[in-house]
Amino acid sequence: ADLLQIMAFESGTDPAKFNTVKDVIKVPVTDPATGKTKIVEKTVRKQFATGLIQFVPDTAKGLERGLTVQKLAKMTGYQQLDYVEKYFKKKLKGKTVKDLGDIYLLVLYPKAVNLPDSYIIGQTRSGRDQNLKPELQKLYPGRTFSRHFAILNKVFGKANIPGGVVTRKDVTDFIMKKWNKGKPKFKDPYKNEYK
Repeated sequence: ADLLQIMAFESGTDPAKFNTVKDVIKVPVTDPATGKTKIVEKTVRKQFATGLIQFVPDTAKGLERGLTVQKLAKMTGYQQLDYVEKYFKKKLKGKTVKDLGDIYLLVLYPKAVNLPDSYIIGQTRSGRDQNLKPELQKLYPGRTFSRHFAILNKVFGKANIPGGVVTRKDVTDFIMKKWNKGKPKFKDPYKNEYK
């Protein structure tokens, strides 16, 4: 039931649901007047977090050789549950989870499981922690991971406040109090696939 709650929040239990992220690609452009071709950078949107628990590309790669978010999106929910299980087995090693909030942290930000409630995951100013991965640094120069997290996760409230922070407690409170609907009243979306 807790896992269904998380999947409902992340994807509406739609295995093909995905979010996009900006990317910069290089494309050849020919000047009609001179006939000369030059390479220019173009910003495009590309598929990013995908599936039942919104796997990101690096996570998909880490679960199985050759697995991509595009391949995950083509699977049925029942097929994708095998990868959800693999993900949780990998992330649960050495961690103790006590409730829906902790289980959700395993999906959103596993590093915060078993840390104090005051642990800061994101903040809207520059931030105090690691840099973004190189491909995101190119798109968002000067942005740290914590600032990026706060900007992308405004649903957790304090990320909307200039200089605001998003703590572990903000995330778990949101899931436990605002999002948690108790045991799901909706039917298992994959019931017919079990046969």
